[in-house]
Amino acid sequence: MPKHLISIRYMIIFNNGKPTVITLTPPVDIFTPRELEIISFAIRRLSAKEIADRLCLSYRTVQNRLNGIYTKVQTTSLNGLIEYCRTVGLNDYMPRSLLKQKVDFFW
Repeated sequence: MPKHLISIRYMIIFNNGKPTVITLTPPVDIFTPRELEIISFAIRRLSAKEIADRLCLSYRTVQNRLNGIYTKVQTTSLNGLIEYCRTVGLNDYMPRSLLKQKVDFFW
């Protein structure tokens, strides 16, 4: 793999002295780009209102999207979504659109 692709695909972020690898390629393709943005906030336990504020969406839109996400992963709760994300590797994924906006999750 060319060196420039490695730097685009993975970043190492030091969080409390521990390196965390973040991938910029989603490990599954069942979600839309907007759903992936919502998931990345939801698995960090932000409320639907906080997600709506950060993504400039209405609270109801985020609620509807979360319900659709829960249906896709066959769960009814945030804990179920978090477990699914850990299983498939979505907890290590960061949407590029959030990086461009300089959204800060780590400090």
